[in-house]
Amino acid sequence: MLDEYSEATEALREAQSQFQQIGNKMGAVQCLKSLGDIHSALNEYPAATETLQEAQSQFQQIGDKLGAAQCLQSLGNIHKVLNKFSEAIEMFTEAQSLYEKIGKQKSAEYCSQQINFIH
Repeated sequence: MLDEYSEATEALREAQSQFQQIGNKMGAVQCLKSLGDIHSALNEYPAATETLQEAQSQFQQIGDKLGAAQCLQSLGNIHKVLNKFSEAIEMFTEAQSLYEKIGKQKSAEYCSQQINFIH
């Protein structure tokens, strides 16, 4: 929030390492997602995409549908910015489906709006 991305990145990497050391998969993957969000905020889209895809996969592995949906939504936003509209629609559609399954209607509506905007 203070635009101190290098400090935030360093803190998140350290926290991720500590979560991994104690076997806290959820904490580690949340750090990974935040690192992807930082890359996205800095317009480092290839790194953001790679990091968010890895986080999304890990969220799926541990059964966290909300985390997976949030990663898909972030990936949709990146693809939209890059004018990769078919990929963006795919990501938003997957995120919308997950949000609906867990009862996050406002988030599902956001994804639906993004799909409609692209069309």
